Amino acid sequence: MTARGGRRKSSTSSGQLPETLDYSSRVDLTGPHPLELDEKGRPLNNSACLFLNPQGRHHLITCRPNHRDGVYKKSILDFYRQGHGFEVLEIGVESHILPDENQLEILSKMLAFGKGPRLWDSGLMRPLKPVFEQIFMENAGTYIPVKIRGSGREVEVCVRKDSEVEMRQVHESIKVIESMGVPPLKVKAVCAEPSQRKNFVDEFEGRGELWRLYPPTRSAGKQLKFIRDSLEETHSGLRLYSCAPSGGKFMIEKDFMKLFKDFREKNTSRDVLAGQFADIISLLNDVNREGQPSLEFFGLDYVKLKNPQEELFKAIDFMNAEKTSGRPLHDDRQVDEMLSGLASKFSLAINPKYRLKDLNEPVFRNGLYQAIRGFKAETSQEVRIGLSTEFLGEIEWQPGARVVSEGYPQTRTHPLAKPHVISLILDLEVRCHQEGVKLDHVNVGSVVESLSKLRKLSREEHREVYIIEWKAKGSDERHVEVARRVKWDELHYREGLEFDVEGTGQKAFFSRKTVKRLITDTEQHWWKPSKEETAYEPLTDFKGRLVVGTGRMLDGDTALRLAREYDDYRKARRFFEDLMGVERPKFRRITRFEETSAGFEKPITVSFDVRDYVFGMAVDKIPQDLYGRPEFVKQLCDFMGKEAAINFTMGRRNPYTKNVIYGDGDEVVEVSDNAPNPQIRRILLTDSSSILGDVDSAYTEFTPAYAGWLRKTLGQAGKEGASREILSEMEKSFYSGLTREYGRLKLVDAQNGALKGMNRIESTMGSYESLGSRRFGWETASALSSRALKRLRETGVKDITDSIRFLTHIDLTGGHPFELDAEGIQKYSHACMFLEPGKTPHLVTCRNNHGRGIAKMSIMELYSKGLGIDVPDMNVWASAIPKGEVLDELAEIMLTSPTNAKTFSIKELLYPSLKEFFNYYLDKYVPIEIKGSRKRLTLHIRTDPFHTPEQLKKTAEILSDAGIPPDRIKSEIDF
Repeated sequence: MTARGGRRKSSTSSGQLPETLDYSSRVDLTGPHPLELDEKGRPLNNSACLFLNPQGRHHLITCRPNHRDGVYKKSILDFYRQGHGFEVLEIGVESHILPDENQLEILSKMLAFGKGPRLWDSGLMRPLKPVFEQIFMENAGTYIPVKIRGSGREVEVCVRKDSEVEMRQVHESIKVIESMGVPPLKVKAVCAEPSQRKNFVDEFEGRGELWRLYPPTRSAGKQLKFIRDSLEETHSGLRLYSCAPSGGKFMIEKDFMKLFKDFREKNTSRDVLAGQFADIISLLNDVNREGQPSLEFFGLDYVKLKNPQEELFKAIDFMNAEKTSGRPLHDDRQVDEMLSGLASKFSLAINPKYRLKDLNEPVFRNGLYQAIRGFKAETSQEVRIGLSTEFLGEIEWQPGARVVSEGYPQTRTHPLAKPHVISLILDLEVRCHQEGVKLDHVNVGSVVESLSKLRKLSREEHREVYIIEWKAKGSDERHVEVARRVKWDELHYREGLEFDVEGTGQKAFFSRKTVKRLITDTEQHWWKPSKEETAYEPLTDFKGRLVVGTGRMLDGDTALRLAREYDDYRKARRFFEDLMGVERPKFRRITRFEETSAGFEKPITVSFDVRDYVFGMAVDKIPQDLYGRPEFVKQLCDFMGKEAAINFTMGRRNPYTKNVIYGDGDEVVEVSDNAPNPQIRRILLTDSSSILGDVDSAYTEFTPAYAGWLRKTLGQAGKEGASREILSEMEKSFYSGLTREYGRLKLVDAQNGALKGMNRIESTMGSYESLGSRRFGWETASALSSRALKRLRETGVKDITDSIRFLTHIDLTGGHPFELDAEGIQKYSHACMFLEPGKTPHLVTCRNNHGRGIAKMSIMELYSKGLGIDVPDMNVWASAIPKGEVLDELAEIMLTSPTNAKTFSIKELLYPSLKEFFNYYLDKYVPIEIKGSRKRLTLHIRTDPFHTPEQLKKTAEILSDAGIPPDRIKSEIDF
């Protein structure tokens, strides 16, 4: 017997059994260590059996492919230890010496599967069979199943609780495995029995150890890794996906069909294929002690194919006819026909959405991922504590603290708890003590990835968001809070560098990751305090400022002052929200705590916003079936129209990325309970990010975002069967909500309470005249809100709704066809309406002629297909679609003779590819001329031989739906 990492002890001539090597004073180990990897970085074993022995040493047996094999191995060892050993000369087994690992593997297969030398026939085991069976039955009821998942550094050892395992044994098993050198974060617990799962999760939740539960995986990439790490290949070549909770395995159709393919391509023989089928039958028939099958076909409808085993038995019999029944052996053609029929039967019984799909296909990937987790969404800890389903698998629960009752409840933090987690728990403990609440338990989890589908973080932002779940003693109510780290706190300022801005006398500040991206000499560890001054090459940030000279680290006092001023700025901004009547959840506090940080001698202040979690649906993650309920969608549109008015008034646009933050998960829908037709009670804005981020741009910078949301919503309702009339009512609800709320906001402004309130609160906060010393461009919240309200007064609601209506129905390149220039002169003379089936109609406005419109559309398509070129002189890049005046200039180059070397080069490079797109769009557009006086422009849909009356009629309908009055749409054809 050997243990990996130790040396084998030689047997003695006196017949004494050698001692088993161990990894600790408490555990004997048979097989590789749980964390030992093969050359591909995968665990050498995927399962193990832990035998607890309270009176003596525990025993861990790592084995493949299942736990029954481990019980056989333990029983054989005990059999020999009790003096019942026997010799098997064929494999070198002696009666007085414990079998080594290879011999143990062979003996266990002899006993478990009847493979190898026929021990029973030789008579060696018959007299000893009752003794062995007694030992086997004792071990079978006392082992703790263990699964080993993952690869490389992400290997996790999962203790599996089933109906025969008590919770105290689970906790003891965790300690035993940790004692073998497995890091605590890699030791997980999983429940195999669905009926016990609630109590199982409650146990770990109450201990503050949700992090112990075998975690789901977050992103699509990590899902794929999880699935691939679950893949196992048997000795016969079967590819199976292992499910840690149930102990079973799944075979997907693609891998099953590969068995047939390998046979047809002569990669395997009849005997090999028959052996593979026999192994599948054996696994299908085998169940564990929970009654879970050892193998299932993923996505198989067992109503359509009631008995897969029988079909496989018939195939084996057909291929081995001469051996099994004495009939003549079938030739290759007959076998091929039989296998084709068998493959067809299996394929037709597979759910179509899981049929021969690739792992990268989202529906297939999510389905297989859920199956091998053995875990339904409604039983997950995220959903159980009340989080919406968007958080499913997105929370990485952290080691935190256990609450102990020694007089007044106190928290004892886990040694592996991170500083931020400890600080948040201690802050909660202090708050509970102040409010006279006795804490029962607390769990803290980090939101690993942004749940936003559209928003991208700027280079200047960092992101830390935590979910805090806690409960008070004597209460059944769970409290859930969200803690979000403040973007510009003291640590942020201490880690960055200050530079001079050329020619302005101003200063510019860059975060650590921005400087690391911009500076070519990345080997210099500039963020360490010992590097007080380091010179760098000139840098240009994303606003186009030239940064020169020496990078300076801010001193602690300056960094702390700037962070405090930013906190005050955020308080003032939040006060402005309240003055304007923005509905949002209660922000409990701004929590500041000091933490030690690498590279700094003194503690650094870190700030977190803590607020109540809003129980509801994020507006961008509403289930598709709700879009089939017209009244619900009308309410949703009305509320989101209201949010659009607030969004524009508050200037909620990221100042760095220029994205309008709207309909991207921050608006949470609260729905009435227990209603057959859910009613929306309200929509809360849960995040204040980027409020007052853009208070100067015109409404046209914001309306594309609102139109995009409305178009998507109407499209989803249309998929659920909403008629054109109902869709029109939904759209009207949006404009109604926007108009009402816009009027309310103007009334608040007219009463002149907002600005007075802002000036009042900022005067109590102190140094706002020098907020950030104006070094880094911060402005006071009162100055920003003043400009926001000025824009509110000067912008008519009809201009906003008209713009949204137009962009909801039409993709627009250029400006609105009725747009005038600064002098009030008509801006465009022509337009092209492009009609393509399945796509939103696209209107391109242009000057002079329709050829320019076709050229613009063709150029945009060319670049979107990745066929564009870089034109540095024009600030045109192959990775971005040209827009605005640059697009006009490129279109002019395409349509006219080159006049200089630059335009000739551009045309020569683009024209061959562009010509194909130009020809494609020639019969897809409808020409429109823009005529009339400045205040009474009309759109004339031009008729010509190339366009059908249906195309012209469709164009008129689109323009009408987009809000163009019927009397301003002209055509020579009477519709």
